[in-house]
Amino acid sequence: MSDPTQMVPAVGGMDRRKRAILGLLGTIVVLLVILLIVVSNDDGDDQSTSSTTEATTTTTPEATTTAPGSTTTEATTTTIADTTTTAEATTTTEATTTTSAPPATIAPSRCFGDDADQPPDDTAIVFHDAWTIDDRNCAERVATDEAIDSLFRADGSGADWTFQGCSDNGVDEALIECAFRYEGGASFFEMQAGPGSRWRVEAVRFVAD
Repeated sequence: MSDPTQMVPAVGGMDRRKRAILGLLGTIVVLLVILLIVVSNDDGDDQSTSSTTEATTTTTPEATTTAPGSTTTEATTTTIADTTTTAEATTTTEATTTTSAPPATIAPSRCFGDDADQPPDDTAIVFHDAWTIDDRNCAERVATDEAIDSLFRADGSGADWTFQGCSDNGVDEALIECAFRYEGGASFFEMQAGPGSRWRVEAVRFVAD
């Protein structure tokens, strides 16, 4: 039969085992404490740090709300002005220069009057033509002021007169009448001979049909 004392461990061996277990447990506890301290510090840092978020809107005015341990949100209102660019219409006006033609005149060679010999019919026709274009300068060289006032009283532009010729009055060879016919009547230029057979319109008379 075996000795019962062989099944009982030695007292010294049991104590060493207990001390090893206790040492291990103590180490674990210390590590747990250190871990809790580290975790606690991390949580404190997170709580003391505020996060700032910048938001940009177009309608909300700027507002900041801060509470202990809360998140601060800064709202920024940005107004964008609509800019409309309008092209300015440019109108270019071209200046037009109108040059009026000089007034028509009778050729000087026909308006010789007292400067050269001129038959009475030529003088009468020159006076008539000067009237149709309102050439008083030429008329003054072949007619008296009385004759000019009588004829130029009316507008001669567009006049449709037909020359009928000249004839003496049968009394005085120095007096000749040159006639023009038109619709509704006739006009007679009384011609007076001057020195050197130069003729001049002395007067104008009108006869209605």
